[in-house]
Amino acid sequence: MDTKSTQDLDNINNPVFTKVNKVLGKKCVELKQQGLAKVKHTPLTCKKDLQKLNECSVFDINSPVTLQNKVLFFKIMLYFCGGERQKLCLFRPVYC
Repeated sequence: MDTKSTQDLDNINNPVFTKVNKVLGKKCVELKQQGLAKVKHTPLTCKKDLQKLNECSVFDINSPVTLQNKVLFFKIMLYFCGGERQKLCLFRPVYC
């Protein structure tokens, strides 16, 4: 399939996927009953450590390479470390 045809594909509401969605739903319930759906939260990074990261030369915004480091690092943090979103406001540059 090309990209255009996959954009219109609705695998949740399409009747072709009804049986698969039911099996997936049952499997999710089964895993929850086994206790495998629990999430272990890690402690948030302290403000002092976040400040060190923000001041680090690896995340300098004056160089394209280090700016990319900063963007990629915090983009990954947003997607994989949900709790850290609460403190991302500490990294806003002064000129914003």
